[in-house]
Amino acid sequence: MDGSAEIKLYDNLLVLSGTKLLFENYVINDFDDRYHNVSSFGVEGQHQVFSQLVKLICSTTLPSVVKAQAIFIFANLFKVMSTRNVPTAILNIGESSFKNLYAQLLVFFGTENMLYEICHDHGQTPGQSNNIKSILVNDSNNIDPFSSLTDNIFSVTLIDLDTVKEGLGSLLDQCARLVSENGKIILYGSGKYDSESFNFSSMGNANIFQLNSDGYVISIDILEKENSSYNNEFKEQVLGLIQTLNSELLTLMQYIMSNHPTSNNYLWHNAVDTSIKIVAQIEELITQTYMIFNNKDLKFQTNEVKNALLDFKYEAYLNRKDYDFFQSTLFDCYNNWVDCIH
Repeated sequence: MDGSAEIKLYDNLLVLSGTKLLFENYVINDFDDRYHNVSSFGVEGQHQVFSQLVKLICSTTLPSVVKAQAIFIFANLFKVMSTRNVPTAILNIGESSFKNLYAQLLVFFGTENMLYEICHDHGQTPGQSNNIKSILVNDSNNIDPFSSLTDNIFSVTLIDLDTVKEGLGSLLDQCARLVSENGKIILYGSGKYDSESFNFSSMGNANIFQLNSDGYVISIDILEKENSSYNNEFKEQVLGLIQTLNSELLTLMQYIMSNHPTSNNYLWHNAVDTSIKIVAQIEELITQTYMIFNNKDLKFQTNEVKNALLDFKYEAYLNRKDYDFFQSTLFDCYNNWVDCIH
C-alpha cells in the first residue's frame, strides 16, 4: 500500500505517517496490517476512508483537543472492527459531535453493525443514522439504562468522562460486562487525567495518552473474560436449546448414515430434508446470539454442516458415484461441529 505524505497534528504529538497513526512514536493503528484484518473491508479502503475522515475532522471549527480525540477514536474503531467478521456493535456514552460518523463508519464493515448510545433526555440530541439505537435516560426515575443490554455485545465502548459526575467505578464495571473479549473501552475528557482517580489494571491493558494539559484519551484492551460469571444463565439457555435441536438431529443423522437411499425411499430423503431444516434453525439461533460464544467461527462451522448435508442430498439423488466420499465428509464435518459448540 502506498502511504501518503506525513501529516503532523496537535503540536506534532499526533502524526499520520504513511499508513500509520502514531502518538509520540507509539503506533495507534497501522492501516497496512493485513494479518489481523479479517473483515470484508480491505485495508486500502480503510486507509482511504480514515484519511478522508482526518481531513474532515481537521476542517471543523472544533477545539484542537476534540479533533485529536476524534482521530484517536476513529483509528481505534478501525483497528477493532477490522478484527471482526460477524455483526457487532459499539456503545457511546456522553455527547459526541461525531456519533453519526461513528455509525456511518460501522456500515463499511457490515450493514448489520449498530451504534448504541445512552443519552439524557434533557439537551442531548439522539443520533440520526438508521443504525443508531438511542437509550434515553431520565434522571427523575431509577431505571438502569444498562438493564436492556446483553453481556459481551459491544466491541468498543466510548465514554466521555466529562459527562460522568459520579460512580465511575460502577460505570466501568458495567462497561466491562458489556464489552466482548478482545474489545476496547475508550475514555476521553478535558484537562490532565488524574492517574490516582481510578486503577484500570483489573480490567485489562490500559494506555493513557495525554494531550498536553488540554485533554486525554485512555484506551483499555479487554483481554481475558473466560472466568467471567456474566451471562452464564443466558448462555446456558441458548446452549440447552442447541442441544435439544442437536438431539433430534443426531437421531436423524444416525438413520441417514445407517441406511442407503433408494429413489423411492421417502423416509431417508425426508430425514435429510428435516436435518437441513434443523441445522438452519441452529445457524439462525447462533447468528442472533453469536456474542455469547467463545468460538466466534461457530456460525460458519454450522453453515458448513448444512452445506455438507446439501451436498450429500444431491449426491444421493444423482448417480451416487461419490456417495461414500460425501457420506464420510458429512460424518467428519458433523462430529467436528459438535466438538466446537462452546
